[in-house]
Order: sequence, then structure tokens, then C-alpha cells
Amino acid sequence: MVYYHEGETIRLDNDNMLKPIQDAMNGRIYVDDRLVVSARASKTPVDGPYRVRRMSQVIAEAFVRGDEFIYVRIDDVVANELVP
Repeated sequence: MVYYHEGETIRLDNDNMLKPIQDAMNGRIYVDDRLVVSARASKTPVDGPYRVRRMSQVIAEAFVRGDEFIYVRIDDVVANELVP
């Protein structure tokens, strides 16, 4: 999960951002968030310089408008390792 935010810093802790998102995916993406074996959260200014390939239209529009947004990527797990 990456939180693209306004300004240089944000006072919200990464674990406080991640927990409600994982809870919201219970029963939708996975049966229970206890099945999550690895999670990463980061914060970065939305106005930073980025080089991105294969960006979705929704994300491109958020960057163009300068909107704050959260990007969540979910990967399958095979034998306790993330699939490339």
C-alpha cells in the first residue's frame, strides 16, 4: 500500500493506515486478514517526480489532479513466497 499525500510529511503511522484497509477487505478479497502473510505500507508526496509504466487511467487522473490517494496491490502467495 502506498499513500500518495499532499505536502512533504504526514503524521499518520503506517500501521494505522494499513489496518483499516486490511479489515475492509475481509470477506471481499480474502476470508480473513489473518491470511495476510506479508504487508508493506509507505507514504510519499503526490507531487514527487515519478517514472511509471502501465499506469491505470484512474491513477493517472489522480496524479494529474494532484489528488491524495491510496494505491493497494495484492499478490497471490505460493509456498509462502510472493508470486513475481
